Amino acid sequence: MGTIQERFFISVVIPTLNATETLSATLAALGTSAMVREVIVADGGSSDKTVACAISAGARVIVTPPGRGGQLAAGAVAASGEWFLFVHADCRLEPGWERAVAAFLRAPQAESRAGYFDLALDDPAPAARRLERIVAWRCRVLALPYGDQGLLIARSLYDAVGRFAPLPLMEDVDLVR
Repeated sequence: MGTIQERFFISVVIPTLNATETLSATLAALGTSAMVREVIVADGGSSDKTVACAISAGARVIVTPPGRGGQLAAGAVAASGEWFLFVHADCRLEPGWERAVAAFLRAPQAESRAGYFDLALDDPAPAARRLERIVAWRCRVLALPYGDQGLLIARSLYDAVGRFAPLPLMEDVDLVR
């Protein structure tokens, strides 16, 4: 049967636009995970060192017109995995993210639903904790995660629900509805 890493081929897709400040940490959080077989950075025309940062981290870079929905869609087209993990350039996966993904992939009918991570803001303010609770409620009750939380989805489900629309923002809401 093989390990979870051998059975699932995950392509990480990261849309970027002038993301030098945040991309390094996002790529470092992916580390040398055996679950990640490829990282595709879909760059929307950065004028900073985003592309060089991505290449030096071993990511494959594709250049697209700006607009996050179109960038994510182009990244998915370029990806070869049977699973996609869409992550924003300013998101950091917490230690242990691989265990959460493996548990999701082992679950019955994983291919028929999308997975996401809990939102945890890097801000000690009480307002940040309130926002995290609101987001958790929105996901639990309305089944409406946003792209800031990462989105893990089988290629077959992604294709079936219509893929990312070429929207500059809120492409995540459009996809999960």
